[in-house]
Amino acid sequence: MRYILMIAILYVLSSCDTTVSFKEALPPGIDEIEHIPSNFIGIFMCQSDSTKVHITTTSIYSERYVGMFLSKNKTYENEGCNITDGGVFIRGRQECIPILAESKDSVYIELVDRDTFFAFREGEVLKSYKGHLFLNQRTEDASWVTFILSPLDRSTLQFDYISIPNEVAQVRAITEDFIQLDKPEENEPYFILNPDLIEFQDLLNQEFRLECETLERINFEYEMFIPKMFRYPY
Repeated sequence: MRYILMIAILYVLSSCDTTVSFKEALPPGIDEIEHIPSNFIGIFMCQSDSTKVHITTTSIYSERYVGMFLSKNKTYENEGCNITDGGVFIRGRQECIPILAESKDSVYIELVDRDTFFAFREGEVLKSYKGHLFLNQRTEDASWVTFILSPLDRSTLQFDYISIPNEVAQVRAITEDFIQLDKPEENEPYFILNPDLIEFQDLLNQEFRLECETLERINFEYEMFIPKMFRYPY
């Protein structure tokens, strides 16, 4: 199943109170790393909707360009940012945005919408294991949810989410070391699992990796010459 916007899905999964999580950042017993390895670094495009994803040594963030036409009668200007000088002041962002096109009555601008998924902030832990990156994010219950970034080849990465069904039989098949949280206000069970490394490796070999997005690397020449309508989806 493909998703329309990868980063929106990742944000929902990482910020929601998930029903199955892990006691410690995965893989268990593997040391944290403090930077993203060089073979993952670059600018990528989501296969599903062409959102750009930037991966640096310290962060992973998405970037979309949102184009809009503004009536000249309703634009804001201030000193150093005015239509005459080629800019429009956006009060909500406190930014001066360059005008890309202009007609008699309107101007055209593009706003950059950025969302950071991972940046080694508090509650974010990165681990490397068998060529994969494991991006762990702490939940409200002080447990962890985990995403996997895997190279498919030299130019393609796969983003997956470890998703466990919230059923006792499924959980017990993974590990006997788990607790069920008591949440009277909820209508479904909540589990925190504590697998060892062998159990975790078995887990990865099962159908518990939810495919979020495929990322294709953008090289400089491709970015320069690809038509604008495909670079910046509106």
